[in-house]
Amino acid sequence: MDEDKPDLAERLGRTVNELDIDFSRFTLAGWLVSTLSLATGCVAAWVAYEAMPKRNGPDDGPPLVLGLSLIAATTLTFLALRWASHKAGFPVIRSKQNGEFDSD
Repeated sequence: MDEDKPDLAERLGRTVNELDIDFSRFTLAGWLVSTLSLATGCVAAWVAYEAMPKRNGPDDGPPLVLGLSLIAATTLTFLALRWASHKAGFPVIRSKQNGEFDSD
């Protein structure tokens, strides 16, 4: 096994840290990425919720699917759109120093 290659826990931790963003540093592209990812997550969650069979009476399945779908779709879409924005040359956040742009 290659010692330089990060393990799964390290890669997952790095991905979670990427989601910790100061929204006050967003550029216009950052707000667009954020809004589009939230809208996509809401649509995906609603589709998953409506696809679930529902029974009469208490049923925790559909709301759970709605919540998990919302979180998963929003997170994955945010990461994908942020990557695409970075590749297209549109910075998502400004650095804390002098309002310059980070390279993401």
